[in-house]
Amino acid sequence: AIRTGFCGSLTTFASWNSQMIVMMEGSMTELGTQIFKAMFGYALGLASAMASFQTGRQVAIWLYRLTNPNLAKEDDLIRDECNEMTMKANRLLVHRGLPDFERMYLTHHLDGK
Repeated sequence: AIRTGFCGSLTTFASWNSQMIVMMEGSMTELGTQIFKAMFGYALGLASAMASFQTGRQVAIWLYRLTNPNLAKEDDLIRDECNEMTMKANRLLVHRGLPDFERMYLTHHLDGK
């Protein structure tokens, strides 16, 4: 199924690009050159490819978490620890112009310890 989907998308993308070239060149169409429509077509094609990639990536993450609940819990714990460490590091950066003693004093009181 993946092979068929990949080949189908590849041939569709190739025919899409061929049509954009014909539109830009303009000799094979009745309307002449349609460069703005062709450029819009390229932008639309690129945007749809990026959106499809992001959607596929998100679906893969959801399926992984659904089929591996223990690993998903472990990932959540790691993410929470990283977020907590980032918050502490950001607090230190806020007071980076202060001397070390004052910075540690303020950080200690911000953490509530």
